[in-house]
Amino acid sequence: MATTERTLTIKLDGEAVSEGRISFAALASKLGAAQTTLYNLALSKSTSGVASRGTWPSYIRASCELFLSKTEAGSLTLTSELGSNPVLPGMPDLGVEAIQDLPNVVSAINNKNDNELIRLMPDSVGRARTLKSLQQMCPRDDEGLSVFIGNGTGVFKAVLTPLTRHQISNYFELSSSSSEADVQRIVGDLVEIRVKAGSRHIVVRHAFREILCLYPSDMEEQISQLVAGSVVEVIGSVQLNYDGSVRQVDDVYDVSTVDLSPFNIGSFMWQKRRFKLVAPVSCFPAYRNELWVYECPKYGIVAFSSDRQQAVYQLHEEFAFLYDGLIGELDKNLTEDAIDLRDLIDDDVDAVEEIA
Repeated sequence: MATTERTLTIKLDGEAVSEGRISFAALASKLGAAQTTLYNLALSKSTSGVASRGTWPSYIRASCELFLSKTEAGSLTLTSELGSNPVLPGMPDLGVEAIQDLPNVVSAINNKNDNELIRLMPDSVGRARTLKSLQQMCPRDDEGLSVFIGNGTGVFKAVLTPLTRHQISNYFELSSSSSEADVQRIVGDLVEIRVKAGSRHIVVRHAFREILCLYPSDMEEQISQLVAGSVVEVIGSVQLNYDGSVRQVDDVYDVSTVDLSPFNIGSFMWQKRRFKLVAPVSCFPAYRNELWVYECPKYGIVAFSSDRQQAVYQLHEEFAFLYDGLIGELDKNLTEDAIDLRDLIDDDVDAVEEIA
């Protein structure tokens, strides 16, 4: 067996490297994520099955633990090798297989080839855990990095970019909305982050119930960034009640804080019409009592729905309703408040355009 089959090379390149602004924490997080990705990829191929949470079995650690063997001067290229773990006759070398498959997994993500991902990692839990840890290895948009993966030959077979990170997020989004019933998305208030022996979990208030969400050990850093009381979105493998509602999230694949920052809108669109405004107006999103709420105080609009996208549609519909009901209406048919609102909207709308 060639030595390179037991070798993993990681090269960090890009604007951040050329400017010499790679933080130690960023480098350590990428290397840590590479190790957990290898553990999870090997676990997804193991015939003993995939545990949904907790640490990796000792045989996985022994097969896949990486040891730094070389660094190249003047660059951020690090070469590591698997330890000399004996493999029983007739048994696969999971570490070698994981190193061989890693570039193929990355290429499948970059090419949006879900069928190839399933072929490489048939177990859905193992696949999700591998992709989640690989996402932590991907650069963020503001890091100015690309991460190249090779096997010590000088040829790099795959590259991780911020786009790869977004592709993995898209994969989880599609999985949660597909017919794969064990993967779902829940949104709610983060009640508390609770850690007790053998059971790392957060609690999210969703559908008027507190949902226990168990997460794997390699998500501890991500979980630590969450703030109790914020609104979060959780994607993971779930248990369902008899009525189809979520009883528990058995394995969290992704969790993020929902952005509820105010935003400006420069036009409203409804039924093939665009109402262009002279200047953008401020809108304020919120999540209250299981409802998405969008407010535009300037026009007194409040739109809400249990579905976030539907609430946005209603915001636009409400503006169109006000425009059609007020513009051109005679003063004698309106109250003083309605007259003021009519004149305000009339002044603010620069043009009404037909759209295809």
